[in-house]
Amino acid sequence: MRIRSICSLLSLGFFALFITACSDDDVTPESQVRSFIQTATEAAENRDALDLKELIAKDYSDDHGLNKTNLVRMAAGYFLRNRNIHLLTRIHSIDFPIQNQAKVTVYVAMAGHPVSAIDSLTNLRAQLYRFDLQLIHREATWLIRSAHWQQTSLQEFIKQ
Repeated sequence: MRIRSICSLLSLGFFALFITACSDDDVTPESQVRSFIQTATEAAENRDALDLKELIAKDYSDDHGLNKTNLVRMAAGYFLRNRNIHLLTRIHSIDFPIQNQAKVTVYVAMAGHPVSAIDSLTNLRAQLYRFDLQLIHREATWLIRSAHWQQTSLQEFIKQ
């Protein structure tokens, strides 16, 4: 259950992180998605379930049977149980299969202490995950529509 909660939190954070779109011509969809991930990471580290909620599509669903409401509740519960949340994210890929949709693979290290670099992962008891996210661009905003997550190894994390 704890792993599921952590994964849900990450899903929320990462899936929600997928950027508020800008109308600037210089801003590419890829840079918007990268900004979104950063925003989601900050919301998770700040333990802000309301900010994370804004990053999730109303029709969110995943292979764990969670909808948006369930995911936000799990994140809020995780935030109550964990005073310190620190994330190190590595974006592996961003693809745009069709207009207004993105597929993103993100590797995330979660720890109770700051994770400043990959080298520090060996000294921390960080939990490592791979998130495969489906984002949708609606009303000038990227939102997480679906997510799949699984634990990963340090070797796989470093490889990315």
